[in-house]
Amino acid sequence: MAEAVRYWDPVPYAGFRRLLSGLDPAARPASVVVRPAGDGRVGVLPGSFNPLTAAHALLAQAPLDRGLVDGVYFLLAVRTVDKEAPEGLTLPDRVWILDEYCRGRPGLGIVLTNRGLYVEEAEALRAGPVPPEKELWFLVGFDKIVQIFDPRYYADREAALRRLFTLSRFYVAPRSGRTGADLAEFLARPENRSFAPYVQYLPLPPEYHDPHLSASAVRQACAAGSVPPGAVPVEVRRFIEATGAFRPPRPTPDGDVVDLYGLRVGLLELIAAGDPPYPPAGTVFRVWEGLTAADPSGRRARELLRAGDLAGLFGLFGVELPPDGQEQSQGGPGEGPPV
Repeated sequence: MAEAVRYWDPVPYAGFRRLLSGLDPAARPASVVVRPAGDGRVGVLPGSFNPLTAAHALLAQAPLDRGLVDGVYFLLAVRTVDKEAPEGLTLPDRVWILDEYCRGRPGLGIVLTNRGLYVEEAEALRAGPVPPEKELWFLVGFDKIVQIFDPRYYADREAALRRLFTLSRFYVAPRSGRTGADLAEFLARPENRSFAPYVQYLPLPPEYHDPHLSASAVRQACAAGSVPPGAVPVEVRRFIEATGAFRPPRPTPDGDVVDLYGLRVGLLELIAAGDPPYPPAGTVFRVWEGLTAADPSGRRARELLRAGDLAGLFGLFGVELPPDGQEQSQGGPGEGPPV
């Protein structure tokens, strides 16, 4: 558990939170690189990563291993199509997990965007880390390419798709019983035929097709009490097991509830909303342990957290917040971006 205490470090959480808050969905398409990918031909895997699964990892790694691209970005949008209400992991935590996963894996990087439509994401990438002289390949599943061609997402489908395929190309790795033949049939339809040259089939190993590797299946299994073996990378498993992510709140004898992950997030959000220096991870973890107690002191602590009284909350456990100029938490293995 000593190593897991780093997940209570306010420094990386606040850093990723700041990066995300700087991306305005109402502004022009824009992107921020958290961790650069390789140069040359660039693959981009957009997703909600709630959480990052083994299927995501396979889809990101396959084109790298086959020499189809020289680097792959995991792309997380602050606003996503059809998934406007974020549940489960907070966006800063999703970036945090991605950052831990990419660390030590050459060619993998992370980019954030303020838009959810692929044409807008392509525009944001072309204005940022993937200039026009570089190849840009989105990595998607079959359901996503169907969504991209769906006219209900565009005021002018033909113009939007022409713009999209001027900026980028697509590798499609079907799942859920879909095959390369299904993709070929879909692209052969009259309304899609002119765009078929910009879409290529990407076959993946059998384990990619395991339905237990979907993010929704992982969330359901975690809510039931266990992380499915092999369903997520080890970095994700460690985070989920340490923080209680996706577990339902548990009732207390006095009628209150204890949400392990929610209390951690609430505490880190309250700290990150203020100015540094921030308290060290060990101190924050100690306060979180007090928050999760099913006794009168725990209930009082949760009341103080809901009221936004950070000083009162820390004081309840005999802890003082660091004054200005005092050394703050330094992050360690999960340090945040230089912001």
